[in-house]
Amino acid sequence: MHSPPPRSLLDLTAHIDAQPGWWRFPAEPAVQGFMGDRSIFFVGDQPSTNPWPRTDPGRRAFYDGLVAAGLGDAHLTDLIKVRGRASASRDGLPADFQVHLALFREELELLKPHRVVALGRLCEQLLRAHVPEVADKLAYVEHFAYAARPPGLPDYAVRLARAAGVALPPLPADAATARPARPAIALDVKPGQGLACTPRSTSTSRRPSSPP
Repeated sequence: MHSPPPRSLLDLTAHIDAQPGWWRFPAEPAVQGFMGDRSIFFVGDQPSTNPWPRTDPGRRAFYDGLVAAGLGDAHLTDLIKVRGRASASRDGLPADFQVHLALFREELELLKPHRVVALGRLCEQLLRAHVPEVADKLAYVEHFAYAARPPGLPDYAVRLARAAGVALPPLPADAATARPARPAIALDVKPGQGLACTPRSTSTSRRPSSPP
């Protein structure tokens, strides 16, 4: 018997959209989402039940970071396509996990990525355990949900680029030559004394001890 012809990315998209409760990364003007066809994958473990509007802090951290890193055409996907409680796969895999695994392998066969970036440690562990054929091209970056938590990851675009193995695009000429703004200071002047310059505010915030 002849094996069926491979499905296109459009075919896979239509299949995902037809399954109740399944989800895929949406497109924006500068980010192709699941339809990205570059040979770089960014992979989450499983979509949560968050509706993930365009204003969602995690979405903005991820998508804006991809644009800044020149990765708007990367392929964004999840190992498990059905929505579930955040990090639910820590407690056990869904009964139809093999269906999701087969679909993910179709994506691999279709786009043949040279780099597969796991979004978070949980996804990295799942990929190493269940998709060992990507081990030699696997990289890790913090999950975008972690990047969106205060105080955030101001260098998230750099981390995305580094994980993907690409160089950041150069800044526009006007941005590259712009001088950084000086911090505001308060001048405390007392009779008979010189000027005492003190910062208006200081920050003692700390980053969470470990990323997801």
